[in-house]
Amino acid sequence: SSIYIPQHIQSIEATCFNYCRCLKNVQFSDHSELKIIKDKSFSNSGIENILLPSSVSIIKKKCFYNCNRLKNVDLCQNSKLMKVLHSKIHLLKV
Repeated sequence: SSIYIPQHIQSIEATCFNYCRCLKNVQFSDHSELKIIKDKSFSNSGIENILLPSSVSIIKKKCFYNCNRLKNVDLCQNSKLMKVLHSKIHLLKV
């Protein structure tokens, strides 16, 4: 299954999609205002790929922890990403 994150969402809260094993695809608005993805937001989920909007500046701890199907975490051009806190992201192709 997939989920669409609307434009005006500024944060994805801690454990929001934790253990959503059926979640495979996350799509963001072209004009996303998302700034922060909090602790374990997608941990233990079934996501396979994710394209983070350029507005994201912080990814908190274990955001993609135990996402065994996750192959790619891609960044949009002009990404504002400044900080990745102890995330599994370093094991993936970014």
